[in-house]
Amino acid sequence: MGNRLIVALVAAGLLAVASKGQTVVLMSDPPGAAIFLAGHVEAGRTPLSLYLLPGLPMEITSRWGSLAPLTATVTPEKGQAVVHRFEHLYGTLIVVSDRMDAALRIDGEDYGNVPRLLLLSPGRHKLFLQAANAPDKTREVEIKVGYRTSVRINFAGGSPETEIEPEAVPRRLPVPRPSPTPARAGSLFALEN
Repeated sequence: MGNRLIVALVAAGLLAVASKGQTVVLMSDPPGAAIFLAGHVEAGRTPLSLYLLPGLPMEITSRWGSLAPLTATVTPEKGQAVVHRFEHLYGTLIVVSDRMDAALRIDGEDYGNVPRLLLLSPGRHKLFLQAANAPDKTREVEIKVGYRTSVRINFAGGSPETEIEPEAVPRRLPVPRPSPTPARAGSLFALEN
């Protein structure tokens, strides 16, 4: 975070100076989610450590691309560090084509040219491919949590192929054993300072 942002967050009461705050460690799956405090102030990307004022609840939102945002309220207590992991629900979509110049749109949003590997929210999604001097191609796919869906769309004839296969279990960071100190609601564990 830039120095100006840190000063503004401390002045607004959203962050504390390290000596007066309690550590809150934020993680996400997938990693790299943008973290917002009080719903609108971007604090950084996961994994992220913040110093929050003890005893004051803080609404924290995790956003990752087109995945549904997740919100949690964290209340650090004096003498404890809190770790919270945001688990976004998603499946993987792989789109390939016989035309490398094909432009991909999903649900009306531009995703550039194929091939593409994307993380999408579960549910039905409409794919739209355009390539020069060829008729446009559309396809609906169902994305399931934890599964990989592969779609091959050929402009040279034939119908699109769709394969759905279970994805390997994502590698998780080892979770430390809980300390004897009780954890706060929404946290994985508490650490003694």
